[in-house]
Amino acid sequence: MKTIDPDLFDKIMSLQDSERLDLFEFLGASQADEKTMETLIEEIESSIKKNRESRFLKSN
Repeated sequence: MKTIDPDLFDKIMSLQDSERLDLFEFLGASQADEKTMETLIEEIESSIKKNRESRFLKSN
């Protein structure tokens, strides 16, 4: 069983359900190390933020 740093786990749990499930599936099937996981989470967070900002700008 793979273990995850508690701070990294907190970041994962802060993602939306669908993103979190996709990430857990990917990580479970891969040999990703903690640095790779951190990078993936940062990219997902950035993408979510951009999508939210885009939707906000379109609604105004």
